Amino acid sequence: MLLFVRTLALFLLLGLGSQADARRVALVIGNGAYEHAAPLTNPANDAADLAAAFDRLGYEVEMLENATRAQLLDALRGFRRRSLGAEHAVIYYAGHGLEIGRQNYVVPVDAELKQDIDIEYEAVPLSLLVAATSGGKDLQLVVLDACRDNPFLNTMTRTLGTRTIGRGLAVYEPEGNSLVAYSAREGTVALDGEGQNSPYALAFLDALARPGLEIGPFFRQVRDAVIAQTSGQQEPFLYGSLSAEPVFFKPQTPGLPPTPASAPRAPQGEGVSPDTLLAIDLAFWQSIEDSTTASDFEDYIARFPNGQFLSLAKRRLAALKPGTGSAVKPPTAQPETAGPLNEDVKLSRNAARDLQARLNILGFNAGAEDGLIGRKTRAAVVSYGAARGLEMGDTINQALLDKLASEVSAARLASHREANRAARAKAASAPQVTSKPSRPTTTQTSTPPASSFAGYAGRSYCRSKGGQVLNGRNLSDRPIWCITVLSISATSIRYRMTQRQGYGQPTNTSVFSFAKSGARSFGPVRLAANGSGSLTANGAAYVASRIYK
Repeated sequence: MLLFVRTLALFLLLGLGSQADARRVALVIGNGAYEHAAPLTNPANDAADLAAAFDRLGYEVEMLENATRAQLLDALRGFRRRSLGAEHAVIYYAGHGLEIGRQNYVVPVDAELKQDIDIEYEAVPLSLLVAATSGGKDLQLVVLDACRDNPFLNTMTRTLGTRTIGRGLAVYEPEGNSLVAYSAREGTVALDGEGQNSPYALAFLDALARPGLEIGPFFRQVRDAVIAQTSGQQEPFLYGSLSAEPVFFKPQTPGLPPTPASAPRAPQGEGVSPDTLLAIDLAFWQSIEDSTTASDFEDYIARFPNGQFLSLAKRRLAALKPGTGSAVKPPTAQPETAGPLNEDVKLSRNAARDLQARLNILGFNAGAEDGLIGRKTRAAVVSYGAARGLEMGDTINQALLDKLASEVSAARLASHREANRAARAKAASAPQVTSKPSRPTTTQTSTPPASSFAGYAGRSYCRSKGGQVLNGRNLSDRPIWCITVLSISATSIRYRMTQRQGYGQPTNTSVFSFAKSGARSFGPVRLAANGSGSLTANGAAYVASRIYK
């Protein structure tokens, strides 16, 4: 027995060691703030959510938001170097893309594209993105959520009669151990979506969260989910091939059943694949999750007796229709080892957003209210539990949800969301930075009005490792720290920190949110008193820079 235990421990150590040595890299790009076309709402959200998801899976992640052509080319060059020898090399692009002369291109935010011949000088060919992933050993993947209805085609002058301009993207067949995934198959247009994420990004995020999903079933599940979300209007497609060696974004945790363990079984589901049933289940639930009609949840329970949202549907039904017998009894005192207290409940994306919002309202910093349960949300759960005497660690159970709901009412939650929406709308209406930052004025004010904070929204502030102030130079290979203000209001700030520790090392990004803590202070960030040309963070000076626009 002792020999068995030692052998098992050695096996686990060797397995953990090989996992630590296996490097996986990802470049996530979200282009939405186009200078010569109507903006796209979701690419920035998609990029932030995908970057966070890949980071949770252990990838070395670099994120670009609203990148110019020069920034795109520089990022691809650096990513090609970082991908050498990596286990996975993944590029995810959200934004505009187009096809001219059967060649596919992604469109930077500074592209004007007055004539078709400008494409070679203002856009970036898909082949460069594919080449940038060529250093990956087991997986070389380019994902394009880039087939949105393109405004450039309506104004572009055609100078070459033999060069076709297509709707959507053209077929692309990569060589070797490479895959290229389209959010909408060739010749068709993808949807930007009406929620926080595009339909494709939402399906991709959901699939990334599922352990034990090999890459073939992964993309089939994404396809089925998008088709279900869009009622058949959008069909993703995958080009290329891989070897027989299995590839996982999120390997199966030892001791747990493989995904999907709780695949819904509809009465008419005979002969339908589990992935398809899972996508149908998800689409149906998303259509009713905010409903206040009891019959909607009765219908879900009847259609999906083994559905992944069954317990939540029963609780919603019990709340809407007292006396059904399905009401959840308040938790009784149980030892810490009791199962329900140490197991996460399954949360929909909206329910997870409610959890994060309630924690933020109460002052426990859960980060972005994006419905993705990451390290920051878990840390907030631990802090909240400790403050309330709930001995449950980072577990998200029903007792925690009930306690939060009792402290933060639905009305207070709605008021918080409305304030955030107003802040985002105000930030979005602020003028975009198109040139070097203006010089600070000499007028000093000790407490600027809240409206002056809007000048920070959408701008980046950088410094170097040695304290050298940057001046818009491209320092792609040098140590660098940059802060990009994603949104700001009179009560809170949300920003992205981009860091590179040394020459040739990867760029890491993290997103932070802080409530206002002083006249010009938001946590560790202090805004300048004389304009939006600079700020300080943790005592270090940052100045406006175009490196990370």
